Amino acid sequence: MAEADPISIHRAADDIRIGDVLETAHLLRSRLLDSFASLESETFALAKFLQVKAETSAPLGQRIGALRAVVVEDKKRLARLHDLLDNLAHLSGIRAHLVHSSIRPVCDLIDRNILLQFRLVPSDKGLCLTMPLEDVKLLPGKVSSLVNQLKQFRTPPPQPAAKPKPAAVGEKP
Repeated sequence: MAEADPISIHRAADDIRIGDVLETAHLLRSRLLDSFASLESETFALAKFLQVKAETSAPLGQRIGALRAVVVEDKKRLARLHDLLDNLAHLSGIRAHLVHSSIRPVCDLIDRNILLQFRLVPSDKGLCLTMPLEDVKLLPGKVSSLVNQLKQFRTPPPQPAAKPKPAAVGEKP
C-alpha cells in the first residue's frame, strides 16, 4: 500500500457510508474482544498447566513474561512455547490498541482502501494503530488459531509405547 496520509472517508470514495463502516468496525471490535477473552483464558490455563504462578488479575504482559521464564526440558517444546508467546505478545499489542482506543474509519485515496485507526490519544498519530479493514476482519481467526495452538501445547506429547517384556522360558505369553 502506498504511503499516504489517510483522510476521513467522505461520500465521494465509492459512495462509502461512514455509518456503515463504523458499524462494521464496532461489530468487529466486539468479536475481537470475545476472541481475546478466550485467548486470555487459554493463557491462564497454560500458566496453570506449566505450574506458573499467575494472578487472574495480572496483566497479560506479565503472564507472558512469567511463561517465558518457565523451564521446559524438551528443547523442541520450549522453542514451540516461545514461538507461541511471540505470537501472543504481538496480538496482545493489537489488543491493547483495540481496547483502549477510539475507532476512526479513514480512506487511503491512493489505494482506495478503507482503513481503521485505533487512536489512544486523538491528536497523536504516533499513538495510533492503523490497519486495513480487511486485515482487521482476519484478526478473530488469527486469535482463534492461537487459542487452539495453546490448547494443543497443553496436551501432553504422546509417550512411546512400552515394549512388551519377552516371555521367560517356559512361560506362556
